[in-house]
Amino acid sequence: MIAAIYDSVIRPERYADFMDLWGDHICEAMETAPEPLDTAGQSDALGIDPVLTEHFTRALMILDQLGRQKPRQSLKEEVAQSETWMLLLGRGSRVLAQSRVAQDWLGGQPLQERLDPHGAELMEALLGRLADVPGDASPVVLAVEGELRHLLARLVPLEGATGSAVLLESLDYHWSPAAERMLVQSFALSRAELSVVEHLLAGHNLGAIAEMTGKSKHTIRNQAKAVLAKTGAPGQAELIRLVVYMINQLSPSQAPPGASLGLDAQILRMGTGLNMQVFSLGPPDGMPVLFLHGMLEGVAVLRHLEEVLSRAGLRVVAPIRPGYGQSEQCDETPVLESFMAHLVELIS
Repeated sequence: MIAAIYDSVIRPERYADFMDLWGDHICEAMETAPEPLDTAGQSDALGIDPVLTEHFTRALMILDQLGRQKPRQSLKEEVAQSETWMLLLGRGSRVLAQSRVAQDWLGGQPLQERLDPHGAELMEALLGRLADVPGDASPVVLAVEGELRHLLARLVPLEGATGSAVLLESLDYHWSPAAERMLVQSFALSRAELSVVEHLLAGHNLGAIAEMTGKSKHTIRNQAKAVLAKTGAPGQAELIRLVVYMINQLSPSQAPPGASLGLDAQILRMGTGLNMQVFSLGPPDGMPVLFLHGMLEGVAVLRHLEEVLSRAGLRVVAPIRPGYGQSEQCDETPVLESFMAHLVELIS
Protein backbone atom coordinates (compact mmCIF):
# COMPACT_ATOMS: atom_id res chain seq x y z
CA MET A 1 0.00 0.00 0.00
CA ILE A 2 2.81 2.42 0.91
CA ALA A 3 4.60 1.67 -2.36
CA ALA A 4 1.38 2.35 -4.29
CA ILE A 5 1.01 5.77 -2.62
CA TYR A 6 4.40 6.95 -3.84
CA ASP A 7 4.06 5.19 -7.19
CA SER A 8 0.96 7.30 -7.92
CA VAL A 9 3.04 10.42 -7.17
CA ILE A 10 5.95 9.32 -9.35
CA ARG A 11 3.71 8.06 -12.15
CA PRO A 12 0.34 9.87 -12.23
CA GLU A 13 -0.92 7.48 -14.90
CA ARG A 14 -1.01 4.78 -12.20
CA TYR A 15 -3.53 6.70 -10.07
CA ALA A 16 -6.46 4.52 -11.16
CA ASP A 17 -4.53 1.39 -10.14
CA PHE A 18 -3.84 2.99 -6.76
CA MET A 19 -7.54 3.75 -6.24
CA ASP A 20 -8.41 0.11 -6.97
CA LEU A 21 -5.85 -1.02 -4.40
CA TRP A 22 -7.11 1.55 -1.87
CA GLY A 23 -10.69 0.32 -2.36
CA ASP A 24 -9.57 -3.24 -1.67
CA HIS A 25 -7.73 -2.05 1.45
CA ILE A 26 -10.84 -0.29 2.79
CA CYS A 27 -13.05 -3.30 2.08
CA GLU A 28 -10.62 -5.60 3.87
CA ALA A 29 -10.48 -3.23 6.86
CA MET A 30 -14.29 -3.20 7.07
CA GLU A 31 -14.51 -6.99 6.81
CA THR A 32 -11.98 -7.51 9.59
CA ALA A 33 -13.43 -4.86 11.92
CA PRO A 34 -14.22 -6.40 15.34
CA GLU A 35 -17.82 -5.17 15.27
CA PRO A 36 -20.23 -3.56 12.76
CA LEU A 37 -19.36 0.06 12.08
CA ASP A 38 -21.88 2.80 12.71
CA THR A 39 -20.44 5.59 10.58
CA ALA A 40 -23.32 8.03 11.06
CA GLY A 41 -21.78 11.33 12.07
CA GLN A 42 -18.38 9.70 12.66
CA SER A 43 -15.64 10.75 10.26
CA ASP A 44 -13.07 8.46 11.89
CA ALA A 45 -15.23 5.40 12.53
CA LEU A 46 -13.02 3.13 10.42
CA GLY A 47 -9.76 4.29 12.00
CA ILE A 48 -7.22 4.73 9.18
CA ASP A 49 -3.75 3.38 9.97
CA PRO A 50 -1.71 6.34 11.34
CA VAL A 51 1.37 5.15 9.40
CA LEU A 52 -0.60 5.36 6.14
CA THR A 53 -1.88 8.77 7.20
CA GLU A 54 1.71 10.01 7.54
CA HIS A 55 2.58 8.69 4.09
CA PHE A 56 -0.52 10.27 2.52
CA THR A 57 0.45 13.60 4.10
CA ARG A 58 4.01 13.28 2.83
CA ALA A 59 2.82 12.38 -0.67
CA LEU A 60 0.62 15.51 -0.71
CA MET A 61 3.64 17.62 0.24
CA ILE A 62 5.63 16.07 -2.60
CA LEU A 63 2.84 16.86 -5.06
CA ASP A 64 2.83 20.47 -3.88
CA GLN A 65 6.60 20.66 -4.36
CA LEU A 66 6.34 19.21 -7.84
CA GLY A 67 3.96 22.04 -8.74
CA ARG A 68 1.37 19.98 -10.54
CA GLN A 69 -0.76 23.11 -10.82
CA LYS A 70 1.73 24.58 -13.31
CA PRO A 71 1.14 24.09 -17.06
CA ARG A 72 2.53 20.72 -18.02
CA GLN A 73 5.61 20.78 -20.23
CA SER A 74 6.01 18.41 -23.13
CA LEU A 75 8.14 15.41 -22.30
CA LYS A 76 10.93 16.58 -24.61
CA GLU A 77 11.00 19.99 -22.91
CA GLU A 78 10.98 18.38 -19.48
CA VAL A 79 13.95 16.18 -20.37
CA ALA A 80 15.92 18.98 -22.04
CA GLN A 81 15.41 21.39 -19.14
CA SER A 82 16.00 18.86 -16.37
CA GLU A 83 18.85 19.55 -13.96
CA THR A 84 19.28 15.78 -13.44
CA TRP A 85 20.43 12.98 -15.76
CA MET A 86 17.65 12.31 -18.28
CA LEU A 87 17.65 10.96 -21.83
CA LEU A 88 14.84 10.30 -24.32
CA LEU A 89 15.52 7.87 -27.17
CA GLY A 90 13.45 6.99 -30.22
CA ARG A 91 13.75 4.25 -32.81
CA GLY A 92 17.27 3.41 -33.87
CA SER A 93 18.57 4.91 -30.60
CA ARG A 94 17.93 8.39 -32.01
CA VAL A 95 18.29 11.03 -29.30
CA LEU A 96 14.99 12.91 -29.04
CA ALA A 97 16.00 14.99 -26.02
CA GLN A 98 18.68 14.99 -23.34
CA SER A 99 19.52 17.02 -20.30
CA ARG A 100 22.79 18.91 -20.09
CA VAL A 101 24.04 16.48 -17.43
CA ALA A 102 23.34 13.46 -19.67
CA GLN A 103 24.90 15.16 -22.69
CA ASP A 104 28.11 15.93 -20.81
CA TRP A 105 28.28 12.40 -19.38
CA LEU A 106 27.80 10.69 -22.74
CA GLY A 107 30.34 12.93 -24.45
CA GLY A 108 28.97 12.08 -27.88
CA GLN A 109 29.13 8.31 -27.31
CA PRO A 110 26.12 6.07 -27.94
CA LEU A 111 24.49 5.03 -24.69
CA GLN A 112 24.97 1.30 -25.34
CA GLU A 113 28.76 1.76 -25.30
CA ARG A 114 28.57 3.02 -21.70
CA LEU A 115 26.51 0.08 -20.43
CA ASP A 116 27.73 -3.30 -19.24
CA PRO A 117 26.95 -6.25 -21.59
CA HIS A 118 23.76 -7.22 -19.78
CA GLY A 119 22.58 -3.60 -19.65
CA ALA A 120 23.24 -3.17 -23.37
CA GLU A 121 21.23 -6.33 -24.09
CA LEU A 122 18.29 -5.08 -22.00
CA MET A 123 18.45 -1.72 -23.74
CA GLU A 124 18.34 -3.27 -27.20
CA ALA A 125 15.33 -5.38 -26.19
CA LEU A 126 13.52 -2.28 -24.91
CA LEU A 127 14.30 -0.32 -28.10
CA GLY A 128 12.87 -3.23 -30.06
CA ARG A 129 9.50 -2.72 -28.34
CA LEU A 130 8.98 0.94 -29.26
CA ALA A 131 5.84 0.06 -31.22
CA ASP A 132 4.28 -1.49 -28.11
CA VAL A 133 1.85 0.10 -25.69
CA PRO A 134 4.00 1.62 -22.88
CA GLY A 135 2.20 -0.28 -20.14
CA ASP A 136 3.06 -3.61 -21.79
CA ALA A 137 6.77 -3.37 -20.92
CA SER A 138 8.16 -3.33 -17.41
CA PRO A 139 10.87 -0.80 -16.58
CA VAL A 140 14.42 -2.13 -16.45
CA VAL A 141 17.45 -1.05 -14.48
CA LEU A 142 20.66 -0.77 -16.51
CA ALA A 143 24.14 -0.98 -15.01
CA VAL A 144 26.93 1.24 -16.34
CA GLU A 145 30.23 -0.40 -17.29
CA GLY A 146 32.91 0.27 -14.69
CA GLU A 147 30.68 2.45 -12.48
CA LEU A 148 28.37 1.70 -9.56
CA ARG A 149 25.63 3.63 -11.29
CA HIS A 150 22.17 2.67 -12.48
CA LEU A 151 19.88 4.00 -15.16
CA LEU A 152 16.14 3.33 -15.06
CA ALA A 153 14.71 2.79 -18.56
CA ARG A 154 11.02 2.58 -19.39
CA LEU A 155 8.68 3.02 -22.34
CA VAL A 156 6.64 6.23 -22.39
CA PRO A 157 4.02 7.54 -24.84
CA LEU A 158 5.46 9.70 -27.61
CA GLU A 159 3.48 12.94 -27.88
CA GLY A 160 1.85 13.69 -31.19
CA ALA A 161 2.84 10.37 -32.74
CA THR A 162 2.09 6.69 -32.60
CA GLY A 163 4.37 4.38 -30.70
CA SER A 164 6.63 5.09 -27.77
CA ALA A 165 10.02 6.37 -26.71
CA VAL A 166 12.49 5.13 -24.12
CA LEU A 167 12.92 7.45 -21.15
CA LEU A 168 16.07 6.97 -19.09
CA GLU A 169 16.76 8.51 -15.70
CA SER A 170 19.81 8.22 -13.50
CA LEU A 171 19.15 6.60 -10.14
CA ASP A 172 21.44 8.81 -8.05
CA TYR A 173 21.08 8.48 -4.30
CA HIS A 174 22.96 8.74 -1.00
CA TRP A 175 22.75 5.72 1.30
CA SER A 176 22.92 6.80 4.93
CA PRO A 177 21.90 5.69 8.43
CA ALA A 178 18.91 8.04 8.17
CA ALA A 179 17.87 6.31 4.93
CA GLU A 180 18.19 2.91 6.62
CA ARG A 181 16.00 4.00 9.52
CA MET A 182 13.41 5.42 7.14
CA LEU A 183 13.21 2.16 5.18
CA VAL A 184 13.02 0.05 8.33
CA GLN A 185 10.25 2.18 9.82
CA SER A 186 8.32 2.45 6.54
CA PHE A 187 8.39 -1.21 5.54
CA ALA A 188 9.48 -3.12 8.69
CA LEU A 189 12.52 -4.56 6.90
CA SER A 190 14.88 -6.82 8.82
CA ARG A 191 18.61 -6.05 8.92
CA ALA A 192 19.25 -8.85 6.40
CA GLU A 193 16.53 -7.55 4.05
CA LEU A 194 17.91 -4.02 4.36
CA SER A 195 21.32 -5.36 3.32
CA VAL A 196 19.79 -6.91 0.20
CA VAL A 197 18.22 -3.57 -0.74
CA GLU A 198 21.54 -1.76 -0.26
CA HIS A 199 23.34 -4.27 -2.50
CA LEU A 200 20.67 -4.10 -5.20
CA LEU A 201 20.98 -0.32 -5.30
CA ALA A 202 24.76 -0.69 -5.62
CA GLY A 203 24.32 -2.69 -8.81
CA HIS A 204 24.83 -6.24 -7.53
CA ASN A 205 22.65 -9.14 -8.69
CA LEU A 206 21.38 -11.84 -6.33
CA GLY A 207 24.26 -14.18 -7.10
CA ALA A 208 26.84 -11.50 -6.35
CA ILE A 209 25.03 -10.58 -3.13
CA ALA A 210 25.15 -14.23 -2.02
CA GLU A 211 28.91 -14.36 -2.64
CA MET A 212 29.58 -11.05 -0.90
CA THR A 213 27.51 -11.90 2.18
CA GLY A 214 28.52 -15.56 2.44
CA LYS A 215 24.90 -16.72 2.21
CA SER A 216 23.26 -19.13 -0.19
CA LYS A 217 21.59 -17.77 -3.31
CA HIS A 218 18.38 -19.44 -2.13
CA THR A 219 18.47 -17.40 1.10
CA ILE A 220 19.15 -14.16 -0.74
CA ARG A 221 16.35 -14.89 -3.21
CA ASN A 222 13.90 -15.47 -0.35
CA GLN A 223 15.00 -12.25 1.35
CA ALA A 224 14.54 -10.34 -1.92
CA LYS A 225 11.03 -11.80 -2.27
CA ALA A 226 10.23 -10.71 1.29
CA VAL A 227 11.37 -7.16 0.47
CA LEU A 228 9.14 -7.05 -2.61
CA ALA A 229 6.19 -8.31 -0.56
CA LYS A 230 6.71 -5.75 2.21
CA THR A 231 7.19 -2.77 -0.13
CA GLY A 232 4.50 -3.78 -2.62
CA ALA A 233 6.96 -3.36 -5.50
CA PRO A 234 6.17 -5.79 -8.34
CA GLY A 235 9.82 -6.28 -9.30
CA GLN A 236 13.43 -5.28 -8.63
CA ALA A 237 13.35 -2.34 -11.06
CA GLU A 238 10.28 -0.86 -9.38
CA LEU A 239 11.81 -1.52 -5.95
CA ILE A 240 15.02 0.32 -6.82
CA ARG A 241 13.12 3.28 -8.25
CA LEU A 242 10.83 3.47 -5.21
CA VAL A 243 13.69 3.29 -2.70
CA VAL A 244 15.83 5.84 -4.56
CA TYR A 245 12.86 8.21 -4.79
CA MET A 246 12.11 7.91 -1.08
CA ILE A 247 15.78 8.36 -0.11
CA ASN A 248 16.05 11.49 -2.24
CA GLN A 249 12.94 12.93 -0.63
CA LEU A 250 14.49 12.22 2.76
CA SER A 251 17.75 13.94 1.79
CA PRO A 252 17.53 15.97 -1.43
CA SER A 253 21.23 16.87 -1.21
CA GLN A 254 23.92 14.44 -0.12
CA ALA A 255 24.90 16.62 2.80
CA PRO A 256 23.82 15.86 6.36
CA PRO A 257 20.38 17.25 7.33
CA GLY A 258 20.54 20.98 7.87
CA ALA A 259 24.12 21.36 6.60
CA SER A 260 23.18 23.48 3.59
CA LEU A 261 20.51 25.51 5.40
CA GLY A 262 22.68 27.48 7.80
CA LEU A 263 20.93 25.84 10.76
CA ASP A 264 22.37 25.89 14.24
CA ALA A 265 22.52 22.38 15.68
CA GLN A 266 22.97 21.06 19.19
CA ILE A 267 22.58 17.80 21.09
CA LEU A 268 20.46 17.93 24.26
CA ARG A 269 20.36 15.32 26.99
CA MET A 270 16.68 14.80 27.75
CA GLY A 271 14.90 13.60 30.89
CA THR A 272 14.21 10.27 29.17
CA GLY A 273 17.95 9.63 29.22
CA LEU A 274 18.15 9.95 25.42
CA ASN A 275 20.11 12.47 23.38
CA MET A 276 17.99 14.64 21.06
CA GLN A 277 19.32 16.63 18.13
CA VAL A 278 17.78 20.10 17.78
CA PHE A 279 18.13 22.50 14.86
CA SER A 280 17.29 26.20 15.09
CA LEU A 281 16.88 28.93 12.49
CA GLY A 282 16.15 32.65 12.61
CA PRO A 283 16.96 35.58 14.91
CA PRO A 284 17.78 34.51 18.50
CA ASP A 285 15.31 37.08 19.87
CA GLY A 286 12.53 36.09 17.45
CA MET A 287 9.23 34.54 18.48
CA PRO A 288 9.94 30.83 19.08
CA VAL A 289 7.96 28.28 17.09
CA LEU A 290 8.35 24.50 16.92
CA PHE A 291 8.87 22.72 13.59
CA LEU A 292 8.03 19.00 13.70
CA HIS A 293 9.46 17.07 10.75
CA GLY A 294 7.77 14.22 8.90
CA MET A 295 8.97 10.67 8.33
CA LEU A 296 10.74 11.20 5.02
CA GLU A 297 12.07 14.71 4.58
CA GLY A 298 13.42 15.78 7.95
CA VAL A 299 14.29 19.47 8.18
CA ALA A 300 15.04 19.85 4.46
CA VAL A 301 11.64 21.46 3.84
CA LEU A 302 12.91 24.50 5.78
CA ARG A 303 14.90 25.46 2.68
CA HIS A 304 11.56 26.48 1.12
CA LEU A 305 10.38 28.36 4.21
CA GLU A 306 13.59 30.05 5.40
CA GLU A 307 12.96 33.43 3.75
CA VAL A 308 9.31 33.61 4.83
CA LEU A 309 10.13 32.64 8.41
CA SER A 310 12.95 35.17 8.64
CA ARG A 311 10.73 37.98 7.36
CA ALA A 312 8.17 37.06 10.00
CA GLY A 313 10.80 37.38 12.73
CA LEU A 314 10.36 33.79 13.90
CA ARG A 315 12.91 31.67 15.72
CA VAL A 316 12.30 28.15 14.45
CA VAL A 317 13.26 25.28 16.75
CA ALA A 318 13.26 21.88 15.02
CA PRO A 319 13.66 18.89 17.37
CA ILE A 320 14.48 15.59 15.68
CA ARG A 321 12.45 12.49 16.51
CA PRO A 322 14.13 9.53 18.23
CA GLY A 323 15.90 7.36 15.68
CA TYR A 324 16.32 10.18 13.13
CA GLY A 325 19.48 12.19 12.51
CA GLN A 326 21.61 12.14 15.65
CA SER A 327 18.67 11.67 18.03
CA GLU A 328 19.02 8.40 19.90
CA GLN A 329 16.67 5.53 19.14
CA CYS A 330 14.39 4.51 22.02
CA ASP A 331 14.30 0.75 22.54
CA GLU A 332 11.49 0.27 25.05
CA THR A 333 9.22 3.34 25.04
CA PRO A 334 7.20 3.99 21.82
CA VAL A 335 8.81 6.63 19.59
CA LEU A 336 5.90 9.09 19.66
CA GLU A 337 5.57 8.82 23.44
CA SER A 338 9.27 9.61 23.90
CA PHE A 339 9.10 12.43 21.37
CA MET A 340 6.09 13.98 23.11
CA ALA A 341 8.00 13.89 26.40
CA HIS A 342 10.93 15.59 24.70
CA LEU A 343 8.66 18.32 23.28
CA VAL A 344 7.08 19.03 26.66
CA GLU A 345 10.53 19.26 28.23
CA LEU A 346 11.81 21.49 25.42
CA ILE A 347 8.87 23.90 25.70
CA SER A 348 9.04 24.16 29.47
